[in-house]
Amino acid sequence: MEPDLKVPFMLNLPFKPRVMQDNPYLESSRASLGGHELEAYVLDDGDSKTLRVLLDADLIYKSGDVMPGAEWFNVCREGGYRPRFDWDRDPVMILFQGVLPAMAKKWTEFPLPYEDGRSPEGVVSLATLQEAHAAFIARLDAASAKGATAQIAEMFAGLPLRAVVLHDRPEQRVDYLGNALYEAYVGIDLIFGHEPETAVRLGKVSLVSTGGMRWSPWLAGGHWTNEGKEFIAEEKAADFLRASGLSMDPMPGFEEAFGILLENYATFMDETVERYLAVYPAAIPWHHDLQNQYEQRSVIRTEQVGRGLLLTFDNGLRAMVPTPDYLTATLKIPRRPIALRYSTEAHLLE
Repeated sequence: MEPDLKVPFMLNLPFKPRVMQDNPYLESSRASLGGHELEAYVLDDGDSKTLRVLLDADLIYKSGDVMPGAEWFNVCREGGYRPRFDWDRDPVMILFQGVLPAMAKKWTEFPLPYEDGRSPEGVVSLATLQEAHAAFIARLDAASAKGATAQIAEMFAGLPLRAVVLHDRPEQRVDYLGNALYEAYVGIDLIFGHEPETAVRLGKVSLVSTGGMRWSPWLAGGHWTNEGKEFIAEEKAADFLRASGLSMDPMPGFEEAFGILLENYATFMDETVERYLAVYPAAIPWHHDLQNQYEQRSVIRTEQVGRGLLLTFDNGLRAMVPTPDYLTATLKIPRRPIALRYSTEAHLLE
């Protein structure tokens, strides 16, 4: 009997191939993934090859779809996937670049109908946003720029896009009468950097206005207020400079140049971000406001990082908390669960 395997891309679920069929017209495989059953097959009808993927006997993907079904995203959550920490991958990439290649490893008649290390044509994933980010950086002309503008261009070229985190409140998908809203209250964070502890964010949220739902402008860093409907910027341009790893001080005009670049970046990225939001499954639990996941938890580790304390909780969550004098003295490793009285000042890292 073959031993259980670990699925690539950090899903903490045992993976075991079950059945594999190989004939001139059909390649198929079955496998168990934790407590779930997966089936994948490619049918060659002569003109094209059609890929279908089933999870617990339900179809979650067929050739031509732009994203797997929400059931797959919930399996990834069950398997420990955390968008804030598991950089350079999302559930789409886990399926097409990790799970399916493992299932199709012994197919001989014809391979999966897409390139190794990529997803099928037309599928939208984190990689789609990373490609758009790289295209924007390629447009920056740091060589001909001068002063702070050149510094900003160099800085941004050193900030890879590593993760996208969506914040969704399903209870706010209905109005006061219980009718479904055409547009949901939702927020999105783009995460940049080289280390989670020093990563920086650009984010925006949907807000209620007299004309209906509208997007806030893109803001740098910050925290949620007003029950998740508002986003207050906290991170500055200098934080982005530090996160890029460049050892230089901001030049005069750095903040202004950063604002201009941010506006240009938002204009360039918005179409791709909207495309990502339009097809991403709604109401996956990891999108929710995480405040209730760290209140009343025990802090098992504290670490001074920059201007704050990095707290690690007993449920695996981490949060960055400002450390004024009155707070620093109280945030020691406790022997009992504590409630963060200053939770509105906490910067969650997941």
